[in-house]
Amino acid sequence: NRIVSLKAPTIPRTSIALSKLESDRCIRERVTTMLLELQEKGESAAAKYAADLDGQSLQSNLESSFLMSAERRADLISKVPDALRKDIQFAHLQVKRFAEAQKASLSEFTIES
Repeated sequence: NRIVSLKAPTIPRTSIALSKLESDRCIRERVTTMLLELQEKGESAAAKYAADLDGQSLQSNLESSFLMSAERRADLISKVPDALRKDIQFAHLQVKRFAEAQKASLSEFTIES
């Protein structure tokens, strides 16, 4: 038995870095546009993104198709078993604590090259 090692083709780091920078810029622009549209148009923009991104075809009456009444939400929550509800609350707390700690650890910086 022989061990054969195959190396992947080498891509210059500069092209990887540039494509990543370009990709990051495009993502940042897209998210900024989405957030502005959500802020300006509210639920209608959310319905549009649900259709575009999730393939959800929502009716024009957002109240019946997109938003859930407090009564309906309470009814559905009441049907979740207590053990599962506690597990969900625990998981939510863990994710929230992690996100807050991660956010607190971030800082902005500038570097000259």
